[in-house]
Amino acid sequence: AAASCVAAAFATLPMEGGAALLTTLIKLTDSSNPNLRDGAADALRKICEDAAEQLDSDPSRPLDRLVPALTRCFAAPDPHVRVNALCALNALLFLMPPVLAENMDDFLKVLFSLANDSAPEVRRRVCAIVVTVLELRPAALDNFLREVVEYFLAATRDDAEDVALEAAEFWPVLASKDSARDILRENLPRVLAALLSNMVFSEFDRAVLGADDDDHEVPDRPEDVRPHFHHARAVSPGHNVGAAAAAADGGGGASDSEDDDDDEAEEATEWNIRKCSAAGLDSLANALGDELLPILLPILQSSLANEEQWEIREAGVLALGAIAEGCYSGMLPHLSTVIPFLLNLLQDKHFLVRTIACWCLSRYGAWIAAPENESVLSAVVQLLLERILDPNKKVQEAACSAFAGLEEHAGQQLVKYVTPVLHTLVAASQRYQAKGMYILFDAIGTLADNVGAELGRPEHVHVLMPSLISKWNALSDSDPMLIPLLECLTSVFRALGPNAKPFAPPIIERSLRLLDGATVRTQQGDPEPRDYELLACNLDLVSGVFDALGSPETEQLSDSAALRRVLLASMASPRAEVRQSAFALLGTMAGCPSVGFVQGLPEVLKAVVAAINPDYVAVSNNAVWAFGEIVIMFVLGRESGSAAGANAAASFAALKQQVPEALSRLMAIVGRSHLNANLIENAAISIGRLGLVFPDDVAPSLNHFAQGVCMALRNLRDDVEKEQAFLGLCQVIKLNPFGLSNSFLYFCDAVASWKLCKPELEAELVQILHGFKNSMGAAWKGYFDGFPQQLRQTLQDVYKL
Repeated sequence: AAASCVAAAFATLPMEGGAALLTTLIKLTDSSNPNLRDGAADALRKICEDAAEQLDSDPSRPLDRLVPALTRCFAAPDPHVRVNALCALNALLFLMPPVLAENMDDFLKVLFSLANDSAPEVRRRVCAIVVTVLELRPAALDNFLREVVEYFLAATRDDAEDVALEAAEFWPVLASKDSARDILRENLPRVLAALLSNMVFSEFDRAVLGADDDDHEVPDRPEDVRPHFHHARAVSPGHNVGAAAAAADGGGGASDSEDDDDDEAEEATEWNIRKCSAAGLDSLANALGDELLPILLPILQSSLANEEQWEIREAGVLALGAIAEGCYSGMLPHLSTVIPFLLNLLQDKHFLVRTIACWCLSRYGAWIAAPENESVLSAVVQLLLERILDPNKKVQEAACSAFAGLEEHAGQQLVKYVTPVLHTLVAASQRYQAKGMYILFDAIGTLADNVGAELGRPEHVHVLMPSLISKWNALSDSDPMLIPLLECLTSVFRALGPNAKPFAPPIIERSLRLLDGATVRTQQGDPEPRDYELLACNLDLVSGVFDALGSPETEQLSDSAALRRVLLASMASPRAEVRQSAFALLGTMAGCPSVGFVQGLPEVLKAVVAAINPDYVAVSNNAVWAFGEIVIMFVLGRESGSAAGANAAASFAALKQQVPEALSRLMAIVGRSHLNANLIENAAISIGRLGLVFPDDVAPSLNHFAQGVCMALRNLRDDVEKEQAFLGLCQVIKLNPFGLSNSFLYFCDAVASWKLCKPELEAELVQILHGFKNSMGAAWKGYFDGFPQQLRQTLQDVYKL
């Protein structure tokens, strides 16, 4: 406490006062009084941890005095002083001040004097510093690397587990350094042996995990259930209204089995030597690839064949899964043997072996789901479904998570298995405890995302929906499980399509109530902890209902004043995930607009345009997509005579007012090739759509965006969004053909990306291509000869250029 007070005082003192305090503490580190020396070292540690940047930027360079004082503490008889000095120096290393950078060799030599210290905590801190140096300045270890590797081989097997754990962090960092690959290869057999030895469950781990194989009726403790965080909906180009949507940040809808952690299938409560060693093996596999296999596979074969010690067998399976990504190509010849072996382990008498076998199977999901392995997929599905109903909770969770991962790999191949899958998942919903239910809801949602409309068959709806509705009715508004259930229902509604209609009214009624309550609380500045997640989840659910039912079934919902109020508030939310979901819903509503929605557009357009800001990629992506959906709504409305085309004069005028600002923001996105690809593609589509509705307003800026738009459109698959963007681009080019002069090659490249082009668009493209050719006269041949050969051939064959 006293050291913390001293550190806090240092942060508030003026420079002169801070320097005086630091001088006093440095002197006290040499005191003969052990209490003063210990207190000074403790205070200096906290100052370095809290104010390292302040010390490093001080023009008087106090670190020139402090660092030597800390290194002198290495000789202190009290291990607590040595530990504090090491911690202080580790905090400073992240800034690499000149006094350390310029004297690194001397510093390391002094540091290594503590390598075999009698105090385990000192040895642990030495390991931490070496790992920091290796990460930040690997060249500094070049002269010592062989000795360092030897030291860490021993430290990874240290009797003190904390030391071994810190030492195990060395191997992933070493594997990431190209300059260390040769020495790593030299020592690979010993490194692998050390890591594999540490991957065996310790007695403590086994005690924490328990020995009860049949525990499915034992309720989970609240602290056993990890917090669940919602992934807001993100819209990708090529996904029209009603199509599946992926969530931001590389994750949404993903099962636990997608995570890269090699400790996925186990539940020991904290980071430990086993997990760290598995992560180290994963890193080695990614760094050295198939080079590991000649050494590793014989060891694993011995481990997996161990019938007497299930712990050794289990660790072998963990290792097999850890190398799945890095050694995938080298493992391919072995998988026809490995997968049946893992399937056999799903019947193992020990629940932890069954658990890790489920996880390991998920790591090879891509191979299992390959079309040529249909019989393997069938066997894996059958046995994973059995394990989903295992009497042990950990096996249930691992099997359900593994199956969710397999669903993503197998996709439509699972259609033939939907009946047994649904019966199993529904049966699981009757017996799972809280933690398992989170994973189960994810598996059901992932199934819906991947089999789509197949789930809407009446016989499947009859099996699935009563169970989900029962859960929906049973959960209170404050139940944490409501979030994953909302995510699950969102995916299920999209898959069911019109067959979701009978279930929608009560769900929408409650969803709107939840949205209204959360909105009021957040606007009053008194939100509950889950309010922002509730907002994002329920906005996504409402979006799913619009996707599923379409017009005219959603007109009443679209006209709802309560929904419009919530939507406006959510677009201005301080939380990005809420804004992201709000704009996704707005774009979905534009796909099936009601009179009320169209009339209310002037209120939302400014918010949509203001949100087109690439500093917030996920929010901006959805805002750009929603803006494009609103723009094209007017074209489709006029063509179909729907509500979007009626009583819309004021909204159309409001949209036209926003065109200059929106176009400016969209051009800024397509002109920056380093931005997120989905964002650029959505921006290109929206510019093209603007050109279709407001060609006169867009045409003067063609030369500013033509290249970026064309480069983005060439990467899109052939669909209605790409078609609309090209039609708009053609309208703009016809008004300002000179605007394409510097980007004609990119336009031609984009045109050549079409595989199946509708006659109307093809006629427009031919007109522009030949018009440009004719305008060049005799210069055309030399110009066209400069095009890439494949592009020339395509343009000649398809467009007779």
